[in-house]
Amino acid sequence: MRYVPLIIISASLFLLLSWSFFISNTNAQGTAGCSTAEECREKISEYTKSIELLNQKKVEFTQQLQTIASQKTTLQKAINAVEIERRKVVNDVDITNKKLQKTVLTLSQIKESIGIAGNHIDLHRATIAYDLRELHQFDERSLIDIIFSDKRLSDLFQELNHTEQLNARVGERITELRFVRANLGEKQNLYESEQQQLEDLKQQVLDKKKIIEGQKAQQSQLLRETQSSEAKYQTLLAENEALRRAFEQELADYEATLKFVLDPTALPKPGSAPLSWPTSAPVIITQLFQARTGPHSGTTFGHTGTDFRAVYEPVYAMADGVIGGTGDTDVACKAVSFGKWILLRFDNHLAATYAHLSVISVSTGQKVKRGQLVGYSGHTGRSTAPHLHITLYADIDADGKQVVNVLGQESKVCKGKMLVQPRAATEAYLDPLLYLPKTTKGMFKAGIKED
Repeated sequence: MRYVPLIIISASLFLLLSWSFFISNTNAQGTAGCSTAEECREKISEYTKSIELLNQKKVEFTQQLQTIASQKTTLQKAINAVEIERRKVVNDVDITNKKLQKTVLTLSQIKESIGIAGNHIDLHRATIAYDLRELHQFDERSLIDIIFSDKRLSDLFQELNHTEQLNARVGERITELRFVRANLGEKQNLYESEQQQLEDLKQQVLDKKKIIEGQKAQQSQLLRETQSSEAKYQTLLAENEALRRAFEQELADYEATLKFVLDPTALPKPGSAPLSWPTSAPVIITQLFQARTGPHSGTTFGHTGTDFRAVYEPVYAMADGVIGGTGDTDVACKAVSFGKWILLRFDNHLAATYAHLSVISVSTGQKVKRGQLVGYSGHTGRSTAPHLHITLYADIDADGKQVVNVLGQESKVCKGKMLVQPRAATEAYLDPLLYLPKTTKGMFKAGIKED
C-alpha cells in the first residue's frame, strides 16, 4: 500500500500550526520596546488612555481661552491668554509624542506579522513545489504502463486516488497562498500608511515646538513694549488699531481700482460643497464674510473672509491645488494685515488665503491634495486672538485670466515699506460658506447668526 510521503504530512501539519499562530499572533517576539506581543498591546492601550486624558486637558484649555476672550481687554488678560495658549500647545506636543510612540509600537507589530506572512508564503511555495514534482513523476507514466505494471489492482486504484488527492491539495494550497499574499499586501499597505503617519507626527512635534518658541517671543515682546504698564498697553492697542484701519482702507482703495468681470460658469456652483473644512472637527465659525462688527465696524467692505476658532491647530487644504505663494506681512509692518499667510489656488478656479498662521508647512509651487496639512493657525498680523482667517476668491475672470496676484506695494500707512500679500479686485471676493459643506447651528459662536 502506498502512503502520502511523510514530508508532505509534516509540512501540512507545520502549515496548519503556523497559520493558527499567524492568526492569533499571541507570541510575537522582537517587538520594539516590549518583549511580547501582549506587552506591546498593553503599552498601546496605555498610550491610548494617556491621549484621551490629554485631549480632555486640551478641551479645558480651550474653555479657559473662551472665558478669557469674554473679559475686558487688559494687559493682564493678554498675558494670561498667552500663558494658557502656551500650556495648550505644550499639551498638544505631549499628545503628539504619545501618538508617535503608539505608532512606533504599531509599526513594529505590523512588521512582525509581515515577516510571519512572508514565512507562510515560502512554506506554501515549498509544499506546492513538492506536490507538483510528485504529480509530474506520475504524469510521465502512461496509463498503459500503470495498468500492465506488476502491482495489484487495489494498489493501482490507491495510486490513482492518491494522485487525485494531490491535485486537490495543490489547488487548496494555491488558494491559501493567494489568500496569504493578499493578506500580506494589506499589511504592507497598512505599514506604509502607519510609516507616513509616523513621519507626519515627527514633523508635527517640530512644528509645535516652533509655535512654542513664537509664543515665548510674543510674550517677551508684549512685556517689553508695555513695560508691564496697563496705560502703555492700552496706548499700544489704540495705535495698532488706527494703523490697521488705515492700512485696510488703503488696500480697499487699491483693490477697488482693479478690473474684474466674473464668469459664473467657470466656477463651482454655490452650495455644491466643492471645498472641505480647513480645520478639524468641531468646526466653530467666529466671524462671517462681510461682517461689520467688532474690528470691522465702519469699514467699506466689512470682513473679507470667514474666521474659524483654531488655537494653534493644524489647518488643511480645502481642495486639490497648488501653493500660489506664502509670506508674512509682519516683517514689513506689524499687526496690520494677514501676518503669516498662504495663497492656495485650487484646481476648480477658486483660490483662498489662509491668514494669521503661526507655522507655514508648504512652499510656493507645491502641489497639495484635499485634506493635506498646510500650516497651523495662529495669532500673527491683525489678530485679537489665535484663529484661522479664510479669504476666498474667484481666481478666473471672463477672459480666462488669473485674478488673484501676490503683489508687493509700498504702503504709505507703513512709512513706505513694501507689503507683499495676495491682492484681487473687490468683486472677486466670495463668501467661503457658499462653497464649504452645509453648516449647522452648533458651528456658530454665540452671537453669530447663520445667514
